[in-house]
Amino acid sequence: MKAIPINLFISGLNLNSLIASLFNKINFIIKKDFGETLVTISSAKNQALEQTEQSSENIGETIKSQTHNVEIKGHVFSPRTLTIKKDDRVVWTNMDSSKHTVTSYSGNKLDSILLSKQGTYSHIFDKVGKYTYTCSVHSNMEGTIIVE
Repeated sequence: MKAIPINLFISGLNLNSLIASLFNKINFIIKKDFGETLVTISSAKNQALEQTEQSSENIGETIKSQTHNVEIKGHVFSPRTLTIKKDDRVVWTNMDSSKHTVTSYSGNKLDSILLSKQGTYSHIFDKVGKYTYTCSVHSNMEGTIIVE
């Protein structure tokens, strides 16, 4: 196998420094028609473990975000409390004929439009914390997302 350096640019954005800051060394196997080429991207910075919050034991594992669903049915968020991982997505679907929103109690972290029946709203949670929300039309509706 032959190691070759590559430079990644998208719309003037240099992705080399972005990738290198996430991982000290990344090896990709690229399969071609008649063989494989080893591509190595390396960084002078050793920020990978701090930025990805991974230990050296699992640095090679792929961390995959998940999608979680919350139904709005019978004027209730179900589940009312949902615990997820950082960078997971939550999708709310309105199953009621009444219109509902997904609205943070404080700030504007969650701020959907009025959702008609079968309407959806999604949000990716990129920070650890506890997020409480309500329906701005029906204040008795409450939900909580806990991000670990």
